[in-house]
Amino acid sequence: MRHILPMRRRWWWLLLGVASCAGAAKQVDTAPTPPTPATAATAAAPTTPPTPTTPAPPSGCIANAADDAPSRLFADAAQLVEEAFQANDEVVSEAGLRRRLEPVPLEDLDRDGTADEAQTIGFGTYGAIQAVYVSNRGCRRFVGVVVAGELGAASSDSRGLRDVEARWSNGCAGNDFDWTRWSYDGTRYQVADHATCSFCDDPGSPSRGAHANRHPVCQQEAALRAQP
Repeated sequence: MRHILPMRRRWWWLLLGVASCAGAAKQVDTAPTPPTPATAATAAAPTTPPTPTTPAPPSGCIANAADDAPSRLFADAAQLVEEAFQANDEVVSEAGLRRRLEPVPLEDLDRDGTADEAQTIGFGTYGAIQAVYVSNRGCRRFVGVVVAGELGAASSDSRGLRDVEARWSNGCAGNDFDWTRWSYDGTRYQVADHATCSFCDDPGSPSRGAHANRHPVCQQEAALRAQP
């Protein structure tokens, strides 16, 4: 019996060891699996914001004055446009006119809080052929072709638009000049008043005749020049 008891104890301890190992293995097998980190392939792709687009103007409005102006200038001032091209030995074409157009900002002619504009092509020494557009509260429209020097808004109004006026030098360093005022007739600007003024001191300057400087604009200019 003394020899049998130790053998039984050895088997008992062996059984306990096997059971412990099995329990540990079971705990390892049932442990929760950690989440797999997201990779470039599985991560959600960033969304690209939509490209902003310029809304189309309402029906009947002019989207772009530069695109609209060539046909207006050919329709209203074809001969003058041809003369402007011939002065530079160029062949008249709508594409050529489009290349030569220059936008010029104007004062707020329709008083909607937005500056208006003219699409211009140089003509003569000091003048330009100008297609005039008003912003019209977001619905741009064409209001006529004017041939003159730099346009400015006059103090008078006609049919909801401010009149425009300009001087055009006749030489003698601008001392001789033409002045013109245009009024809006409901469709386009038309010449409403005109004056030719002469203040040149050059003896060789051609006489403007007895009627020269009688216009109120010329008299206002004379009064300004008489001031010390």
